[in-house]
Amino acid sequence: MKVHIVHYGETSPIDQGYRPQRYGLLSRALVAAGHEVVRFLPSFSHGERAIRDVTPNEVYRTKDEGSVVHLPTRGYTRSRGLGRMRFLGDFRRQVAATVGDGGRFGQPDILLIGYPPAGAIARIGSSARVARVPLVVDIRDVWPDAQVNPLPRGIRGLARAATLPVRVRNRVALECADALLATSSTYLNWGVMQLRSSPRCGLHVSYIGCAPAESMGDCLPGNETEAVFLGSLSSHFDFDLLIRGWAKFLDHVEPERRGDFRLNIVGDGPLRSRVERLSREVQGVNVAGYLPQAEAQLVASRASIGIAPYRENAQMSLPNKLFEYASMGLPVVSTLPGEAAEFIEVHGLGVTVRPDDDDLTTALVELLCRSGPAARLRRSSLVSASGALSSDSIYRDTVTFLESVVAEYPG
Repeated sequence: MKVHIVHYGETSPIDQGYRPQRYGLLSRALVAAGHEVVRFLPSFSHGERAIRDVTPNEVYRTKDEGSVVHLPTRGYTRSRGLGRMRFLGDFRRQVAATVGDGGRFGQPDILLIGYPPAGAIARIGSSARVARVPLVVDIRDVWPDAQVNPLPRGIRGLARAATLPVRVRNRVALECADALLATSSTYLNWGVMQLRSSPRCGLHVSYIGCAPAESMGDCLPGNETEAVFLGSLSSHFDFDLLIRGWAKFLDHVEPERRGDFRLNIVGDGPLRSRVERLSREVQGVNVAGYLPQAEAQLVASRASIGIAPYRENAQMSLPNKLFEYASMGLPVVSTLPGEAAEFIEVHGLGVTVRPDDDDLTTALVELLCRSGPAARLRRSSLVSASGALSSDSIYRDTVTFLESVVAEYPG
């Protein structure tokens, strides 16, 4: 079958130092199963905040991921604001003009698009209905609920009222779906709740998965005295909690050994200046900032645990960080409750704590001051990353689901 995949925010095979993410891994699985794939993504790179050096709308053929087409868009520097709105408008118009219309790139047997953005889904949904092609929507974020629900009760109602037009637009877009994918059961249930009835061609949970190169990579035992945070320095995370917890952890360490312990914070974002300011007052905290992928992995390979200090009431379900840490054999210390906590326990990926100084401190003492628990969790993380949570396994199942959608679509 011929598959068109539309997404933004991920890397492209033409990017320097490319490592496949969700749609690259899915494309590989589709090609390996004998299917033809064309991926459509913006000419603007979200990660590098730069326009890619490509010819817009030109077909770039890859060795094992099918073809890639970069749709011309303007860029932006901030994730919120006029520049981002212009980018989304460009992307929506280019998707409507290019994808699934049976023109230059041919008519697919199935269309898959990531959510958000809703506007592009609505546009591509119209093309899919005319062409009588099944549309699969892949839910990767519960926008705007993820932003509204954590707000204080006093302003949450106002925020819900203000985002009502967005919710209406989301529901109109998701009604176009003939099938839903999602990165977690929580996200899938959210998607179903937006609809008047369940999609006619089915539902499927497709975890983000652990990339093969990572799960087979730096698996040597980490430094038992180092912990790491890898990710964006954004409001998704409670860095005050992280640094307070680290300071209290050091209080439990013998004075002569405190200099042996280190917390490396790798990443960049709007909270970087605050994180740097907080870290100056605490021993052993190193804010490395943004590092290229290879350097970031080297820092991670020296650690024995990875920390995921999500803020209280964070709306993430099964974020990428759980899979990223597992793929490197890093036991995770996570503050996410619900599905994430159950997932971590079932797959032996680490421990879940409340977003509380004392709980975090207790976990750090257990995993950094005693070698047994961290080593055991490291082994179980690597087993899960190379088995049930491997991208090969997850995306083979996703390909089977997409094949069933095409077979069941009434046309």
